[in-house]
Amino acid sequence: MKRPSVAIRQLIAVLILACANLVTADENSPQNPVAAFPAEVTVAESPDPVPAADEPAASTEAQTAAEQPPAPVASDVAEPAGEACAEPTGESTAAQQRYLLKYQFQPGQKLRYQTHQIMTQEAHVGENSKIDVSKVDQQRVYTVQEINDDGTAVIRMQFAHVRMQIQTDDKPAIVFDSGMPPEDVPKLYQAAAHQLRGLSPTFYILSNGRAVHGPAPHDAAGNEILSKEEEEKRSHEAESFLPPLPEEPIAIGDTWKHYATVSVRVDKDIRRDVRILQTYRLSSVEDNVAVFTSQASIMSQLRSPVVMAQLLQVTPRGTYKLDLNSGVLTFQELRHSQTVLGALGPSSAINAYGTYSNTLMEDKSQS
Repeated sequence: MKRPSVAIRQLIAVLILACANLVTADENSPQNPVAAFPAEVTVAESPDPVPAADEPAASTEAQTAAEQPPAPVASDVAEPAGEACAEPTGESTAAQQRYLLKYQFQPGQKLRYQTHQIMTQEAHVGENSKIDVSKVDQQRVYTVQEINDDGTAVIRMQFAHVRMQIQTDDKPAIVFDSGMPPEDVPKLYQAAAHQLRGLSPTFYILSNGRAVHGPAPHDAAGNEILSKEEEEKRSHEAESFLPPLPEEPIAIGDTWKHYATVSVRVDKDIRRDVRILQTYRLSSVEDNVAVFTSQASIMSQLRSPVVMAQLLQVTPRGTYKLDLNSGVLTFQELRHSQTVLGALGPSSAINAYGTYSNTLMEDKSQS
């Protein structure tokens, strides 16, 4: 069972998780931190219902999966970029205290996050099996460059450090570190290392975590100049790296929802959209720290195991901590564990499980 481009897939998975659960990963977007990496699964916000991804040509899909097993997909990741609407479902009363959850950004503010992800993917076909264990550690720095008049924060992300490794079965692990001299980078990671150089996406984020597109280029007459790729990018919701927050104050136990679509590959040149629903719930507020959780479910009807195998990581359970005083996300953790039967042919199974954590680091330069 051959898996090409493992290094790039591994980096895609953790970058998609840069936001909370699902990140809008528009393949054509120059602002997208994974735009340079051809992912098997991409995520885009979809405010309207999309048709179920009920794929024909199963024999073609099975052949594709055998040659190129689906990449682990963070759901990470992502990065939610759809609308978040508060939908109180608990027995909330006027007497209950309500909390306004929002992000607060200041010009020049720097947010440093340490992320750790471990992913295990087991592929079994008859008596044969293969186990890949991937680990990714990153330090990312988000700098608030400015706050626009409409309150949009312009935030630039940079990688301070990246370390990736993958181990197949009992073979020695292959390791990449962004501090390596170019000549020491393992062949498996050379493409990823090249893409990392100069990768510095810009996000345009509102206080509820929702993203908007940046300003479009204009000609001398003031008319927008958009390439076909830019038009396609701007037809989708912009990308965020934060979980969405409700618009209105909520009480403990209340929920809000977020919809997204995941683009999956069903054939060499065919992609379909799958509808995802994420439900967030405010669990507690202690010492001005709000703890909320999330769970995701696939809304589209699916029959193809090849498609289902590409969605192994898009329905994680998440836990988040938001400092209500500073308006900063201080912690998030996502866990997933799924199994798909038949994706690699008869008597086959793919198991995928893992965790992703993102922790705010103390900024010593501002302490």
